[in-house]
Amino acid sequence: MTSDGELIALVAAGSTEAFDLLYSTHVATVGRYAWGVSSSRQSAQELVQDTFLTLWHNAGRITLMTDSALPWLLATCKNHSRNLGRAESRHSRLISTLTQRRRLAESMAEEPDAPMRWIHDAIDRLPRHEAMVVHLCLVEDMAYKDAATVLGLSDTAVAKRLQRARTKLRKDLANEDA
Repeated sequence: MTSDGELIALVAAGSTEAFDLLYSTHVATVGRYAWGVSSSRQSAQELVQDTFLTLWHNAGRITLMTDSALPWLLATCKNHSRNLGRAESRHSRLISTLTQRRRLAESMAEEPDAPMRWIHDAIDRLPRHEAMVVHLCLVEDMAYKDAATVLGLSDTAVAKRLQRARTKLRKDLANEDA
């Protein structure tokens, strides 16, 4: 019986038979693990394929800590799962952004003033002192210094109020999109 370490050395030399033996020995366990860390059957199958493909491509650089390749295979599967999760998250955010843009375009086509009313409604929900700063600086495009003079505040106070207001507006508008 050949050890996993010896089989990996043979895979590094190009042995498909050694790869087949490693695959048949560990695919069931890696498959069960992939099922546990993935969101679908297709994702699990993809993780198993990616894991063994990584074994094939990196066999010459693999150093096993035990006699078994299984810990390395499971760690590799977990890393691929994280990468897949990040890719799915980016895809989900992209779809969400495109959906929001489509809804905005549709609402503008139906009622051209609707997006601005939506924003003005969000500004109106702010505390009065923040809404005034937003209106002067963002709607009227007034410089912080001029807004500070009008409101009897320092430039720094205007900047801080605007920063707090922007944070609240982002949350408010994000909640409306949800």
